[in-house]
Amino acid sequence: QLTFLQNLIPFGKIMQEQSYLKAILGKAPTHNGVFASVIIADLIARSDWGSLEPAESHKFNNLGMLKKTTIPMTKIKTKKWEGEFYREYDSWYDFGVDFTDHYVFSGYYGGVLFGRTSAEQVQEMLKVYSLQNIQTYAKIEEVIADYGLTEFDSIY
Repeated sequence: QLTFLQNLIPFGKIMQEQSYLKAILGKAPTHNGVFASVIIADLIARSDWGSLEPAESHKFNNLGMLKKTTIPMTKIKTKKWEGEFYREYDSWYDFGVDFTDHYVFSGYYGGVLFGRTSAEQVQEMLKVYSLQNIQTYAKIEEVIADYGLTEFDSIY
C-alpha cells in the first residue's frame, strides 16, 4: 500500500492542478480544484488500493473505475470486467486527463469543486458516492487522516 500511495501523491497533485485549471477555464465555481488529498483518497477508495483489475497498471490504468458510460462520454477503449465495460487507458496520465474532465464537467462534483477545505470536499464527495451508487473499499476521510494527505493540498 505504501508504494501505491507514494506513486499517487505526485499524481494527485497534478490532478488537483488540472481540475483547478479546467474549472477556471470552464467557468465552474472553484477555489482550489479538487484537493490532492481528496483525489488520492478517492482513487484509493474506488480502486481498493489499486488492486481491482481495471485499476491495475498492466491491465486498464483505470484508477477511478470509470465505466464506459461515465460522463463526459468519450470514444475510448473499453474492457469487460465482472459483467461491465470499463474504460481502458494507456497510462495514468491519460486516465488523469479523463478523470479530471469527469470531476469538472460531469455535473456531479460542483459541491466538491466549491469546497474550501478538504473536509468540506470529503462531505460533498460522500454525497456523490451516494447519488451515483459508487462502490468504495475505504472511507476517504480515514485515508486522508491516517496518511496525513492534506499536506499535499495546494491553495491557489
